[in-house]
Amino acid sequence: MAIYAVGHEIACVGERAREPAAGALRLAWWRDALGDLAASGALHPALAALAAAHAEAPLPLSAFAELIAAHGEADFSAAPFASWAALDAHALATAGGVLKLAAAACELALPEALIAEAARAWGYASLLSANNAWRVHGRTFLPREARDEAASLRLMANTARAAHARCGALARPIAAEAFPAIGYVALTPVLLDRPDTSLFERRARLLWGQVSGRV
Repeated sequence: MAIYAVGHEIACVGERAREPAAGALRLAWWRDALGDLAASGALHPALAALAAAHAEAPLPLSAFAELIAAHGEADFSAAPFASWAALDAHALATAGGVLKLAAAACELALPEALIAEAARAWGYASLLSANNAWRVHGRTFLPREARDEAASLRLMANTARAAHARCGALARPIAAEAFPAIGYVALTPVLLDRPDTSLFERRARLLWGQVSGRV
């Protein structure tokens, strides 16, 4: 949970920052705070939770630097992705980076294919849910090679749904042990269909996924 919380805060920097310079400074703050977690745990609730988890079982905190770099390269550009392949690589680096951290925290060696499909599902759905925030700041995550905005958004949603289905199939044999690491991917349909779903409903969906063993 702490890893996902910190990952969420890092991802939201690009959605909240009105100017690239302000966003870069905020990402630098997160990088420095994670570099000295013991001293910075009291500065933010997510950092406090991560510090407690790290004290209990050491986490590969250096991986957060790669996550921050991936967001910094894309989240403040007007149109950061030249192609669909570049957007896909971004999803694998960002959402995939968080998933790998979570798997490491759970001491799980998950198949790369499972991580990749989970990252596409969660990463694409998260970008779509942030579409309005990107627009407000005059940015778009749609690739420059995309020609039709509405069709491109539908393509992203369909890609996320298909990846979510493949992730569920790949995770089925190990769902019970894998859910703590990749359980948030169960929220993919919620993000796509009802991005304004309440926190209570999201928690209920996660609980149902954990009980049913379905991602």
